[in-house]
Amino acid sequence: MVNIHFIRQKEPKGLGHAIYCAKSFIGNEPFAVMLGDDIVENDKPCLQQMTEMYEQYKTTILGVQEIPLEDVSKYGVVDGKQIEDKVYKVNGLVEKPSVEEAPSNIAILGRYVITPQLFLIF
Repeated sequence: MVNIHFIRQKEPKGLGHAIYCAKSFIGNEPFAVMLGDDIVENDKPCLQQMTEMYEQYKTTILGVQEIPLEDVSKYGVVDGKQIEDKVYKVNGLVEKPSVEEAPSNIAILGRYVITPQLFLIF
């Protein structure tokens, strides 16, 4: 059974700020972020796949999807290398690049499993 908790972001300052609002609640545990404007349908739930990847790699996991190259300017895109089937080592992210500047056609999906080390940045 999963416990789901909501933390309210009082003013719209972006995704990073929303996650930061939950810092004291999260503590020193990995946590999931699921954006409601991305709907994922699969036989095996997306979050289950991602938590299994987290258990294997013990690092932050991003949900990604392959998109047509002509659509890269609509998404954040992964700069990285495929290391196994459906698994990429991410070197960087490019937000809404032109087709010419896109490092790949692998788009970031609104699903994340994040380690608490993220808060060392803030």
